[in-house]
Amino acid sequence: MSETDSEVIALLIGLYLDEEGTEIVDAIKKACLKLVGSYNLAIIYLKDPSAVYAIKNTGELCIGQN
Repeated sequence: MSETDSEVIALLIGLYLDEEGTEIVDAIKKACLKLVGSYNLAIIYLKDPSAVYAIKNTGELCIGQN
């Protein structure tokens, strides 16, 4: 059972990924359409660990590399 917003979002993206032929970007887009309220996300997908998928809904989103 999930207790945090982050866990619920990850599970929702996972549900969309389970649909045949759904790519990570499409799963993230579908999940974001269901979200209510403010959120900024940075997602790392284990099947593509060199990429970071960032979504800004409100406020600021800053990504840095060192």
